[in-house]
Amino acid sequence: KKTLFEMDADDEVVALNAISVNMLTDTFVTSDIFTSGISNEATPNLSRDEFLAHAQLRVNDALNRAAVSADESSGSASTLGVSTKLFARNIGSAISTIHNDTEVFDFEYYKSLLFLGFHIIGGNIAQFSASIVDTAMLGHYNPKVLASLIVASSVFFILLIVGGGFSYALMSVVAAHDARGEDTQVRRNTRMAIWLSTMFSILVFPILYWSETVLIFLGQSEELSETAQEYLRIMAFVMFPALLDVTLRCYLTGLKHTNIVLWATVSGLIFKVITGWILIYGNFGFPEMGIQGAALSTLGGTPVILFIFVCYSQSYFAQHV
Repeated sequence: KKTLFEMDADDEVVALNAISVNMLTDTFVTSDIFTSGISNEATPNLSRDEFLAHAQLRVNDALNRAAVSADESSGSASTLGVSTKLFARNIGSAISTIHNDTEVFDFEYYKSLLFLGFHIIGGNIAQFSASIVDTAMLGHYNPKVLASLIVASSVFFILLIVGGGFSYALMSVVAAHDARGEDTQVRRNTRMAIWLSTMFSILVFPILYWSETVLIFLGQSEELSETAQEYLRIMAFVMFPALLDVTLRCYLTGLKHTNIVLWATVSGLIFKVITGWILIYGNFGFPEMGIQGAALSTLGGTPVILFIFVCYSQSYFAQHV
């Protein structure tokens, strides 16, 4: 046994107080090995790793107790000069079984994510395919009209993205409230998003309906602006159902019902392709309407999606209606 010394403030040699380490006090290492306790074992049989782990725990506890008492009501941390160097101490419950599943890769999580993501990706592709259909048909119909469509659809798309921001925020809010079983909050937030979309569609209606003046002010030719306005005047009536589509799409996505989002959007796309082909080129005896036919096909296809969303929501989520 050796005694340790230190120099105090007066440069005098003083002996340090010894810190006792009781190796016969159980730790979680020994409690699983010796059911009656290590202190009751005549010759505790520990492997090298078990002994080192047990010894480290006992030394750590002894050092902690030298600075702070077990109930943390008193201690000598300030005297020892370690009051600002103490580790946070916490006691948790023991793990009863070995945790076999890791968080690195879990096929169940990925399968669920892929299932949801597949329908969302498919729905987005179907949604953006509508503009591709208009571009392809009008490009074949008249290149000059196609230029007007590109300008007009860009204006409409920008306004739709801005107005849809309220609905995109709804997705995470609905998912959080649904996870907590708060149907009332889901209903209230969805209705608020619908009201905000309604007000936004009313606000931008004049911009779309009298868009020729705006486009000329932005430097577009009179001929192009006039043709673009023919498209946007019809699309002004599309803004409201289109924003409701976005709202219900985000609502259903937040509830993890993404399959209906895909199939409703595909149904609307099929309707638009058929009616667009009829109205743009004047097939089956209908008048040849060009860019107005493209807008009318969108005006007809958007309510189809909305109708499917509404019927599905009423069937599966009547508590939110």
